[in-house]
Amino acid sequence: MAAAMLMTLTAPAGLQAQDTETSVEVAYISSKSANIREQPSTSAAIVGKAYTNDAFRLLGTEGDWLKIENPYTGKPAYLANSVASEGSFTAEYTPLYTAFKDSGTTYENTECSGKGSRESCTTTSWNFEWPAKKYFGPVVITKTVRVTDASGRANAFSSYYKGTCTPAHIIVTDECDDEGNITGKTEPFIITAIAEMDAEGIIIGGTVYDTVSY
Repeated sequence: MAAAMLMTLTAPAGLQAQDTETSVEVAYISSKSANIREQPSTSAAIVGKAYTNDAFRLLGTEGDWLKIENPYTGKPAYLANSVASEGSFTAEYTPLYTAFKDSGTTYENTECSGKGSRESCTTTSWNFEWPAKKYFGPVVITKTVRVTDASGRANAFSSYYKGTCTPAHIIVTDECDDEGNITGKTEPFIITAIAEMDAEGIIIGGTVYDTVSY
């Protein structure tokens, strides 16, 4: 099992730090993808999927398995320690989700393909807003995809989601409109906050999105 990681986050603007640091033990996915299982067995039912660097609250260990909290149900679930590592996060206020900072922060990732006049670049960006002005609870998420061709012409479209911000990650289960009104269900996915000495961003499905300042 890989060595535990220790990362320090700070409270976002407007939130008062506690006198003592809070620590959360997590399990981090260290492989490209992993199965979340109902019981500590390879024959147990698969209750979810996870991807590189996804983080889950660690409840303990059972043999070759890490016991985690299933973010979709709140019940215990299991990850094989061959695909996950134990880690520790500390924060002056509350763990992990504080790395998302304040409302209006945008994270994005750009990928290009083709060469010369055939080159096309796709930029995917994520923005987060907390309707209740609290960093623990409902969060409205805007995903914008912008495709730019070699001549600089661009097309963009946005999708809106609603999720719940927890100490370990944001769980997204609903589609919504730009005002946060739920319009339907989406395939559940997890957004993980990351913070290091020299980088800060989010991870979605194994892809790291860096902080962008405008």
